[in-house]
Amino acid sequence: MVQSEIYTLNNSGIGATAEEDRLNFQHNVFLRMTKGHLLPAHIEASLPADARIADIATGTGTWLRAVAARWPGARLDGFDMTAAHFPAAAALPAAVTLHPRSQNVLDPFPAAFVGAFDVAHVRLLMYG
Repeated sequence: MVQSEIYTLNNSGIGATAEEDRLNFQHNVFLRMTKGHLLPAHIEASLPADARIADIATGTGTWLRAVAARWPGARLDGFDMTAAHFPAAAALPAAVTLHPRSQNVLDPFPAAFVGAFDVAHVRLLMYG
């Protein structure tokens, strides 16, 4: 199990709901900064209709929900070091799977996921 101290915002005392609001707000800020592009245009253009896309450090899965609306045939998987901010599975589009097993990006991913994706979306981890 990953210790929560690694993700310092879990320990900030702001509460889970406030942190989820912050993560969703952050997604919308980046969406405005990229003029609504979820991926660079050249990557979007190269994706097959049934693309398999991973979101690493998915947080609330808000990016994956936006991708599901744009690519309805895609298969979308979210990974995070904690499932604390995941919405209920019933609130997600059918194509989105948030993996409840904690995944620290510093640890190897299970072999079943290595090389399985057309795109692996990673945002802001360089600051960690």
